[in-house]
Amino acid sequence: MRVFVDSSAIVALLFARDDNHQVAVDCLRLLTMERAELILSNFVVAETYNLLAARTYPARAREWLLANTWPVERITVADEEEATPAPGLPANGRRGGSVLPFAIPLSSAVFRADRRPISPWP
Repeated sequence: MRVFVDSSAIVALLFARDDNHQVAVDCLRLLTMERAELILSNFVVAETYNLLAARTYPARAREWLLANTWPVERITVADEEEATPAPGLPANGRRGGSVLPFAIPLSSAVFRADRRPISPWP
């Protein structure tokens, strides 16, 4: 089984004070026992790096980036073009001047049926 790991799960794993830390640890333990293949997208790597740098300090974010061993699926321009915005979002991804993330539609485009099946986590 392949499992797509979101940045919120990574941050929860790394910060013991995170409200979801224990749930993330338990999920990781279970997925490891089941020999699940945990994967990230290049967008999740970038988002996680930025979240870690903002919550702690850049050195810790770099450590995580260099230590990551989970495979990274690259989101391409074609994936972005194929992705459709979540309901209620305009096609350009902007609402009120701020850019909103396309993580869900992009993930759907990248991990669609013609590629290997994938499950989201968390």
